[in-house]
Amino acid sequence: MPPQSRASGELSPREKAIVERARTIHNEDYFQRLSVARDAPPERIDAAFQAIARLWDGNSQSPAVREECAVVHAALVEAHDTLRDKEKRDAYMRKLMLGLAHQVDPAADLKASGADNELEGAQKCLDKGDLDRAERLIRRALKAKPDHAPTIALNAWIEAQRPANQTTDGTKGRILKLDRAVRADPECEEALFYRGMLYMRIEEFPRARADFAALVELNPGHTAAARELKSCEGRGSSGALRGAAKGKAGGAGGFLDRLLKK
Repeated sequence: MPPQSRASGELSPREKAIVERARTIHNEDYFQRLSVARDAPPERIDAAFQAIARLWDGNSQSPAVREECAVVHAALVEAHDTLRDKEKRDAYMRKLMLGLAHQVDPAADLKASGADNELEGAQKCLDKGDLDRAERLIRRALKAKPDHAPTIALNAWIEAQRPANQTTDGTKGRILKLDRAVRADPECEEALFYRGMLYMRIEEFPRARADFAALVELNPGHTAAARELKSCEGRGSSGALRGAAKGKAGGAGGFLDRLLKK
């Protein structure tokens, strides 16, 4: 899946379209992926695949979107291989008619994440930019432990990566969820850091400073929080840090160290 940590302003319009295609292609059925009718014969399936697949050769694209091209190409191969084989196609059509074609096996999500549990798996998927799988995993983790502060915090942070939640109102909604995580555990490092970053996004710098300061007091070795605290010093509501959090608001990893390596 596309790395959500990449700042959107660094991409050209074509690259942005490639990232979006990679993000949404798994929501399409196999016929939609190849732009063919459901009664398309095998030769039409072959022709459509050959015409489309060559457009997603990552070697012809910039390095910034080669991973996304690979995601799309793999999805096209999956569709072609299924629809070209009569037995596989018949089985897929039965699932499609029953509305089961896009149901995701929870065990498959966890296995794909490479983790042993849903919380860790959600974090790993977020690190890799697989936001859809990260959301599914963290929701299952939250259902199992609705009062677990790190789980509440990661759920809010993942939600905050969606474009629809990057508005002021959307960000404030995620901050409210982080408030709940902090109430559940005032020493939850993840919740304090995420909330500080979201306060920066909406230029609530005094509150961001308070969260980063509290985190540094709890964990003096938290270099990311210390760096953000320093960047907040002397800042008010002037907007001098507009976009700073947005530029860093991608997948969080290795307790967010990769988040800040821009």
